[in-house]
Amino acid sequence: QEPQVAQHLIQNALEDCVSAFDGFGRESCRVFATKAIRPEKAAKIRFQNLRAARDSVREQFSVDFATKVAPVDWKHILRAFQKRHLVAHRMGVVDEEYLSATGEPRLLLGRKVSITAREVRELLVHLKHLGSELFCCLESQA
Repeated sequence: QEPQVAQHLIQNALEDCVSAFDGFGRESCRVFATKAIRPEKAAKIRFQNLRAARDSVREQFSVDFATKVAPVDWKHILRAFQKRHLVAHRMGVVDEEYLSATGEPRLLLGRKVSITAREVRELLVHLKHLGSELFCCLESQA
C-alpha cells in the first residue's frame, strides 16, 4: 500500500509542475500580448504541450525560449510533460504517441510509465530556468 501511495504522490507532483508551468506561461503571454504579432492569439497560448507552445511563442513573439536551456534538459522536460499526459489521459499507460514523442523503446508500449521523485525534482529545476528564460525573452521584445 505504501509504494502505491508514494507513486500517486509523485504523479500528483508531476501534474502540479506541469499545471504550474502552464499557468505561468499562459499568464506571461497574456501580460506581454501587446508585443505579439497577433495579441489575441498570443494571449491564448497554452503550455501543456511544450512543442506547440514553443512554436506559438516563436510565431507570435519571434523568440525561441527553448534555445536558452541545454538540449538534454529540454529533452528531459518534454519527456516529463509526455509522462504527465499519460498519467492524466491514459491512466499512465504508455502509448504510440508517447513513444513517438520521446523516442523511448517500443518494449514500453502498454506498460505503466515510470516516474521517480528524482525526475520530478529535476523537472522543477529545469522549469524554473525555462520559465525565467521565457519571461526574459518576452519582456525583452521591442
